Amino acid sequence: MTEEKAGPNYEEAERRVGATPEQRLRWLVEFAQEDLASLSRGRALDLDDEILAFTRAGLPGDQGGLALGGNYLNREADFVRQLQQRWRDNLTALLDRGEFSYTATANYILGRTSDGSIEAGISADTEPAFFIAVFRLLAHEGVRVRRCDAKGCGRIFVGPPRQLFCGSRCSQRVRTARFRRQHREAVSDMRHAAYARRQRSKLGLKVKVARRPRRQTT
Repeated sequence: MTEEKAGPNYEEAERRVGATPEQRLRWLVEFAQEDLASLSRGRALDLDDEILAFTRAGLPGDQGGLALGGNYLNREADFVRQLQQRWRDNLTALLDRGEFSYTATANYILGRTSDGSIEAGISADTEPAFFIAVFRLLAHEGVRVRRCDAKGCGRIFVGPPRQLFCGSRCSQRVRTARFRRQHREAVSDMRHAAYARRQRSKLGLKVKVARRPRRQTT
């Protein structure tokens, strides 16, 4: 099987991608959302090594580590952008429509080693090799991938099944909005008290701070 040749910083790329399925899944989701509009030559080379590291990594239970080697190495920024766009479109389809499909052409190879054991491998060009690795990982770990529930966010993230938000900022924003809806008068009182303190610090403690009439809620 002909494998791609890694760049000089390949070992660093392997560390960025991660060694466990969860780490690789996090890299995969971040890659789909990375802004590549102004992709530099150096970052394109780094991403190419990361893509290669991702496709080569196996899953727990792979016999001898399933090799996914590509037949060529495309180290151009345009190729990385195109691959990311196809992956992003497919990830969006999976989350929004419940499925995505990709037709991959590959050579499946079995070989017998000197001790008589059998090793399995897949040889494909870079893009199909990448998507074969994507399919295998998502089948194993895809339940962890979801969209943030916070209004106006929609970021895709990796987390346990019950996690609804991509991070503490969105979680806090939703909790704050819920509190304000449920405690409108208390929030109004707190805002007025804060305004009154600011006015008295500027104008003196004896100043009277008027208050607008409360809005009638239905």
